[in-house]
Amino acid sequence: MAAISSLSPLSRTPTPFSACHTADEGASVPGEDVTDISSPGETGDDGFAYHQAKELPDELRNRCHIHLEEKTYAAALSLLNSLLCDGTSNADAARQPVVVPPAAQLGVLATLAVQPKHTSKLANADTHDVASLSLSYLRNLFATVGPVHGNLRDAFAFRGDIGRRRRGFDYMPHNGPDSDDDHIRGKTANAGSIWTCGQDFWKVLGWAFNCSALNPHRWRWWKPWLEFMLDVLEEDYAERRRLDLEQQNDKDFLDFPLLRNSLLLSYIAPKNSRSSPLKAILNALFADGSASSTSAFEEVFMNETRVASKVGKKRKRHHVDLENGNFGDYDDNSSTGGSEPPTPEHQRTHSRIVDESVPWTTTALAETIPLRLRLFAMLSQAVDDVPRSCNIKTSDLYGRFSEKVAQQPVPAFARLIAPHDSPLEENSQVAIIQLLMPILLPPAAPDPRNVDPHAAEKDSISSAILEQCYLPFAYRTADNNARLSLAIEAVFRIMWRKGCVQWTPALHEAVERGIKARQDKSVAKKNSRKEDNESSARETLRASGSRILTLTQLLKLQAV
Repeated sequence: MAAISSLSPLSRTPTPFSACHTADEGASVPGEDVTDISSPGETGDDGFAYHQAKELPDELRNRCHIHLEEKTYAAALSLLNSLLCDGTSNADAARQPVVVPPAAQLGVLATLAVQPKHTSKLANADTHDVASLSLSYLRNLFATVGPVHGNLRDAFAFRGDIGRRRRGFDYMPHNGPDSDDDHIRGKTANAGSIWTCGQDFWKVLGWAFNCSALNPHRWRWWKPWLEFMLDVLEEDYAERRRLDLEQQNDKDFLDFPLLRNSLLLSYIAPKNSRSSPLKAILNALFADGSASSTSAFEEVFMNETRVASKVGKKRKRHHVDLENGNFGDYDDNSSTGGSEPPTPEHQRTHSRIVDESVPWTTTALAETIPLRLRLFAMLSQAVDDVPRSCNIKTSDLYGRFSEKVAQQPVPAFARLIAPHDSPLEENSQVAIIQLLMPILLPPAAPDPRNVDPHAAEKDSISSAILEQCYLPFAYRTADNNARLSLAIEAVFRIMWRKGCVQWTPALHEAVERGIKARQDKSVAKKNSRKEDNESSARETLRASGSRILTLTQLLKLQAV
């Protein structure tokens, strides 16, 4: 019976992700700068191609520039949307170039989509038009011309911590190749922009994930912004990689010159940093609203978590005339004589979790799992392609990631390693489970190298390894056994789906023995302070064991 491998046959590293493309972007000829928005589009397998792109005419560019500086954002968005629709609505739209605003203008729109004063600090939900229209326009532009032709790398470049050390807000031009005339004055475009306040992508990511647990009114806006940014990162990387592969003459040596200038690489390894970014990246990937996460990832915008004031909150103070007996409202029994206490909404917004346990089942934290895995998949691809540019080793990335996964609460652990609907390829999932097993298994468990040396040498999991090294064992607490059972279930499912495991009496016996051992190790303890968590872990353990047993019975039926 064949073994399932966690390694790519080419690189001997965990197989990286396959990006989901909405379209194939235009190919550039050798020697042409891929960021040139005038390069032609190319028809993909599905018959769709990104539009050619061209710069805004001077008059229209200046008009949008003035609208953004004067904060008449609705007028700027209306103009840009009209231009985008005009370029794609006629019968010959596929042949028509689409006008693209300068990077500085796109950067302002990306800020408006999530900035508090245009989102959560607005008392009236009807006034959210600017934020919603900004993100909608960016998505439409991205789908029409793609991230490379749209020059989104320059538009979405972070400015580090420079902005926090400089006074004022009119201090810094854009990062991209736009002319000095494209520099937009105003706080929103400079010191108040997400590209300055956020410092770098990982600080923004960590804060956004914290909001999913602590500030749902902010997560409402951060979630679509992050989803859009991940779409851009994936497509920008995939397109540059495709162009590099097309232009490489020596297939044995892949240099990836265009890929090294991708937006993802600019986030992983900024040019002004020589240290490994792995620790900061993983801390952001696993930010969860705990005390350690909130101290590491603070709010991006100043006073971001404040909510909109209620209409009619302020009391009108009447004129005081003591001689005529007018005491204003000081004799009003409804007067509190001081500031109004915070509403429950305010209290909830600014509260911090005292207990280190993370409420994965009662907050929006579960919604962040697909985003976390998508980012890890992109990191895996980049580290595999250009490890020196990333300054990260594949073994370090997978090893540290697996350690973080093992530390997660059982609900989060289950979602992170679940093989169905995962952005990770199966080989990457198996690689993570292999690294988890030494953490979850007892020391007495056999070493896979002693059970099946041939499979272990190839970093594979065979039926013998599954049967003798994983299935029969249990270890310590209910939490640990629930994680162990979920990991066994995940790899069992993958091997079953790929036909790498078959039923034998010995396999069935190992399954039943392991389920019983893990349940026996997880019995309730009297006067346990963690009884609620352990009760939930025992239920997860019971359900996982039942599913493993069902898979075994299905294997038996197939063997008949």
